[in-house]
Amino acid sequence: MENNYRKMTVEEAKARIQYMESRPPYLPWIHTVSALGNEFGEKIALEILLSRFKDEKPGEHLKKLQCRMRNIGIGTFIKMTNEAGYKKESKQLTRYKQTKQTLKSKNPEHILSVKLDKIIPVKRFADYEAEERCAIMEYDGQLSRKKAENIFITQFPEILRERVFRFAVNRLVVDKNVNPKTNKPYNSFSFLTNGFQNNTGNSFELAEIIGAGHPVIFGHLNQGKDGKIRRNNSNWFFSELIALDIDNSKMIQTSSVKTKKVCDNENYLSIENVLQMPLTKKALMLYTTCNHSANMHRFRLVFPMNFKIEKQRDFKAVAKLLITEYHADEQCIDPSRAYYGNRNAIIYLIQEKIMIKYESGNLVEYSQLNEASSGFDIKRNTFAKNQKTSIQNVEESIGVYHE
Repeated sequence: MENNYRKMTVEEAKARIQYMESRPPYLPWIHTVSALGNEFGEKIALEILLSRFKDEKPGEHLKKLQCRMRNIGIGTFIKMTNEAGYKKESKQLTRYKQTKQTLKSKNPEHILSVKLDKIIPVKRFADYEAEERCAIMEYDGQLSRKKAENIFITQFPEILRERVFRFAVNRLVVDKNVNPKTNKPYNSFSFLTNGFQNNTGNSFELAEIIGAGHPVIFGHLNQGKDGKIRRNNSNWFFSELIALDIDNSKMIQTSSVKTKKVCDNENYLSIENVLQMPLTKKALMLYTTCNHSANMHRFRLVFPMNFKIEKQRDFKAVAKLLITEYHADEQCIDPSRAYYGNRNAIIYLIQEKIMIKYESGNLVEYSQLNEASSGFDIKRNTFAKNQKTSIQNVEESIGVYHE
């Protein structure tokens, strides 16, 4: 790629990096370090990094700069800081027109099929280099992201785009409020409440987060003045995903003051049953929870919306319709609810027709779903439990969900 774009100044780079979260996940962090090192050189890049992030260990930033990825350009840094909110309140969240949506239908299948001309789900180019080149075009021409995308698509009409989703992730917690460093439960829920960061990703990236055991809020939340997110409904910003908690249980009264959770045999739904339901074909994914077993299926079903839900009453209206359809947990109607991840999850990516299996947070198996049966034997790859791998390996093998 030719470096014929407008040169970024050190001052602008320092201003941009202030918008990044306290410490990004590993891969975005390596991309940030590499992009700055390749653009400014190690000495100036180190100065920029230290203006926002302190070394956790002496010489950590410099070591990463010296071992950086040489093929990551400044477009990656531009894209990441734009999405983090540089210049405007999250350009990523405001670049699409918003239209008031009134939810009148009582048919959940109709609501999931709603497509509004002025509300477009967020998409990105499936090719990483195309994403970087589009970001540079946006930066160099002082264009909006949408205009830059339109120009790029005109030049490369065959380029593929994939849908990405907005959600919040807490990397300080795994499974059911467990400290990932000690593998023991926290003594309080403080880390669960205050450890979320807004995130964006495709279905594979969301599956990887859940399989790593991290809790997810299926929406974005507003940050406080201190830059931190506190999980509560008053801080909820919007959602475009709705999750159902299907644990096949019900509460019964055992005495005048006590209740007990028992299996709901009358409305019991196995994973196989749910995968065959027509409405499930519109879902994004299904994944098992920490309490799932072969004898008692417990899982979550996640649905994508074709529009952003920005009012809590609308969110609850849609959630209640879906809950009724699947006899799901009626308590799961608050939009800021955190859903625990599961390091031993089995995850079904409905649109990609893929099953992914995790053990102790490691990806160990994936299979391509066979629509003709409940088997998963068309294509199968198994990974060693201790093999270092990631969802990207699977993505390269089987492709991604494209527009």
